Amino acid sequence: MAYLQRLGFFLARLRGAAGLTQYELGRGTHISRQQVARIEAGTRRTRASTLRAMAEVLAATPWADLGDPEELTEQLVDLAGPALAPESDYAEKIAAGRLRRVARWDLQKRLQALVGEFDAQQRASRRELRDGERQDRWINNLLGG
Repeated sequence: MAYLQRLGFFLARLRGAAGLTQYELGRGTHISRQQVARIEAGTRRTRASTLRAMAEVLAATPWADLGDPEELTEQLVDLAGPALAPESDYAEKIAAGRLRRVARWDLQKRLQALVGEFDAQQRASRRELRDGERQDRWINNLLGG
């Protein structure tokens, strides 16, 4: 089995033991679900810094005792072997981009929640207006008007 496939297989098993989805692991490490899937499939090289972030997320799950994040990182790096991608010269820029992406995800979720609340309030207001109109008609009919 090639280095990337071994790494991917082991990472998928760890993620399963931690009870996380690819989306949750990606979210915790600030990468997309598709990138996690490619790493697990053995079709994408990754950096030690990404493996470190994944190890921290995996080790932080309270229901799975996966050990120390540093030891887990060492195991993952060893599995990647020579297929490990070099760290980027633009690591700070990449980290800033990841943080912007996470902030955008959070903003989108908050915006969706606000839109949902607004829609619910609008429906309730329309319902109250219709109920009020019905009562007015009922009172008018009752009074003979």
